[in-house]
Amino acid sequence: MWTRTTTTAVAVAAAVGLAACGSGAFDRPGGETTTDPATATSGSTGDGGTTTGETGETGTTGETTGGTGGPTGNGRRYGWFLPVGPDSPSFAEDNVYRQLATFRDCGAAKTTLEQEWRSMTSPRNVLLYDAAVALCRGDESRARAMYGRAGRYGWLVNTGGDGSGAVDCPTYQAVRSVLDQREPQSFPCAAGRPPGWPPPPGGPRDDPRTDANEATTTTTTSRTGGAGTTTTGRTTTTTTTTTTTS
Repeated sequence: MWTRTTTTAVAVAAAVGLAACGSGAFDRPGGETTTDPATATSGSTGDGGTTTGETGETGTTGETTGGTGGPTGNGRRYGWFLPVGPDSPSFAEDNVYRQLATFRDCGAAKTTLEQEWRSMTSPRNVLLYDAAVALCRGDESRARAMYGRAGRYGWLVNTGGDGSGAVDCPTYQAVRSVLDQREPQSFPCAAGRPPGWPPPPGGPRDDPRTDANEATTTTTTSRTGGAGTTTTGRTTTTTTTTTTTS
């Protein structure tokens, strides 16, 4: 009698294990898994979908079922996920990547981006990493806008010693995976040099995320009885206006 009970229990356990495997409970971390131990968010997606994950600032890391952006054919949604490991330690891009991938800190990643965007290797990357930060924070609308702007520069990644391609490629794949709802690996990276910053080297840099041109200034001089004031703003031209009263 005891032998039969044991055999039955084993059979039931095996059946439960097979069912769990089919449900995704044993999926690998990252990508479309519902059990990604490295995900970093919990919350909702705005249209009734729920996001699975652990901790961190508001975001969409992990996988969403029935959320925004359109689920895949199996009802699952590819959520935000960056692999830990790639690095380009000599570049500002790596500083943002590390906050997103290693520390899962969306707020710190945003702060780092705002502090270091002028040091990035390409204006394209400012837009790409802004899109990544936006997805980490759960702002898919901004991510799509920044990704659209970045696409104007093309998607070549510089994997040489003078480029940040080691982190640019997985960031591009992760962003596009969420926006297009496909496996990150389905978006191969093409080697090459993305467009650099306009000359002169080391000169003022325009923030590609805005419509204004921060690289140039307007100077207005107003004189009254010999006194003068100068104001500087963001525009594409330089204008001088002089008013004199006796």
